[in-house]
Amino acid sequence: MTHQATPAAIAEYVGLLDRAMADLHVDLEERQLLASLAADLGLSPASVDRANRSWLNELVSVATADGVVDDDEFDQLLRAAHVLGLPASYVADRTQSERADHTPFVLAPGIGVTFTGVIDEDSVARHARGLGLKHEPSITKSRTALLVADDPATDSGKARKAREYGIPIVSLDSFLATVSPGATVQAITVRGAGREVVECPTCGRPFTKIKTRGRKSANCEGCGGA
Repeated sequence: MTHQATPAAIAEYVGLLDRAMADLHVDLEERQLLASLAADLGLSPASVDRANRSWLNELVSVATADGVVDDDEFDQLLRAAHVLGLPASYVADRTQSERADHTPFVLAPGIGVTFTGVIDEDSVARHARGLGLKHEPSITKSRTALLVADDPATDSGKARKAREYGIPIVSLDSFLATVSPGATVQAITVRGAGREVVECPTCGRPFTKIKTRGRKSANCEGCGGA
């Protein structure tokens, strides 16, 4: 029987969860202990989910405290979210600004550019062609080299894909201010893009890898994976 979760009950559950998640892996015995404790405390599935999110939020807060989330920290957050049954976007969205790098990007003639949040897309497309660039209406990993956004912080579908694919994003103002082919603009790239969490079929532990098409070896490095 479940009842309204008390702060003490949540704290007791989170305490056990914290110990179980010390190695970012919860084995069968630990899962059974967590489920048994949740039942004893009368925690509903919704309460357990809130407790899991609360624990992960604290981990995110620690990682973002210095304003930078490096690759190792993001890797740990992704694995923690996976173990708790939460989507990668849960931590990706909460660490986006701390994973952003401002880097120079060369507008090399022939590269593909996609636009988002642009009102007069035809005019911007003409500007792109004047720089020797190809306008790609849809964002793809193979054809889009740069996303031009009215607001680089936008959460549009194209922007989310660009961050997932590791495609740099440049502001519309900066792009339109560029008049010479081959010029350099300041773009934003999000570290850790394009990674996914998989479970090693040999040891069962989660690890991250770059997303690839087709069937690849899913063993972790410790079990002989690449």
